[in-house]
Amino acid sequence: MTTGGALRPFALPAVCLVAVIVVGLGVVLLSQTVGGSDEPPAAPAFTLPPARDTTALDVKQRTGDTVTLIKQVGDSATQQEFVITPSLAVERLVPIKPADVEAGEWLTVIGVQDDVKNFTIHYVIVIPAGGSTLSDGVARSKGGFLGDEIARDQHDRPIVGGVVQQVQGVDVVLAGPLGTITVSLGREAPTRLYRVTEATGADVKEGDRLAGIFEGTKASSILVLPPDGK
Repeated sequence: MTTGGALRPFALPAVCLVAVIVVGLGVVLLSQTVGGSDEPPAAPAFTLPPARDTTALDVKQRTGDTVTLIKQVGDSATQQEFVITPSLAVERLVPIKPADVEAGEWLTVIGVQDDVKNFTIHYVIVIPAGGSTLSDGVARSKGGFLGDEIARDQHDRPIVGGVVQQVQGVDVVLAGPLGTITVSLGREAPTRLYRVTEATGADVKEGDRLAGIFEGTKASSILVLPPDGK
């Protein structure tokens, strides 16, 4: 019998969540426990995936189809021009609520390794059916994105993912690579829960954050995070 794990309510940056992965049982558990006698067992070593081949930049200005992108590194910043072409595939991260998640969609939990509690969760990404799926249960959008490409923390990576089986209140039940996973989304979830939605070049605005493989002033596809998504 498959044992279901739980992804407890993830919160804004002030709250670090815990990931415990019990491979033998196919259980993935994220909880809001912060210490004491309920300290969870150590999780298996987390190996970061290979470095991304994408770049994430912020839209400083848009004039017609020409966009000025800026990349901030410490106290210094560099900028480059980007031209929005008719063939550009655009996907946008749209904030949603747990009730908006639908069966058949793919859900991915994204975060960073945490030396104290194994993982800190930053985003939960919902990808509509129709994207491609990796062997570890994490899905790519039609534009080829996992969702972590847009993150400001370059250590953010997919932690766990699966296809949505059903939604029960704030609980989202997934079929993951190791079995059933239940993701419980708390009240703070809407500010960090996004669906990848098809958009157009006209939807790119000043203040947006763009991720893509930029070759000169062009890219074949981009992922867009609105400024209120941070």
